Amino acid sequence: MTANKMQSPVMAHDPLADIDELSSAADDLLADGPDDLPELAGLADLELSEIDLAEAAAAIAEVAGPAAAPNGPVGAMDLGEVLSIREVGELHQQLLNSLIAQEGAEFSLDGGALQQIDGAGLQLLTAFVQELGRRGISCQWQRVSTALREGAETLGLVEALQLP
Repeated sequence: MTANKMQSPVMAHDPLADIDELSSAADDLLADGPDDLPELAGLADLELSEIDLAEAAAAIAEVAGPAAAPNGPVGAMDLGEVLSIREVGELHQQLLNSLIAQEGAEFSLDGGALQQIDGAGLQLLTAFVQELGRRGISCQWQRVSTALREGAETLGLVEALQLP
């Protein structure tokens, strides 16, 4: 390749390019009341005996996304086995949904199963941990795999990711 030719970027999408916009959208959604969430609008007026718990759980999962599904508590996020540029977009949406549904002062991440992580994955996790801090939410790691720790150490992100 000659010096005159522009090399095309390796990554066509910067996963952090719109973090401020997404953060603002999450703040706006959190400020909305139950009337702005039609899936949940009628639940507040029902007696406990009238609520179909399966329907309520499904409505909450639909609004909050996969991280708030009935299988685990809101705020607990399993990072899976691979977190590379291919998975960043999907995980970004899951993390955003979890942040919107967050109701505590602590958010738990589980990176114990991660066998492969690249710079894009580490960049997304770092931005998410920083956003948690900005909102006054502490990040707790349930487990940290060798691959996650080694990647964070290589890029000098152990402290930024608040790894134990």
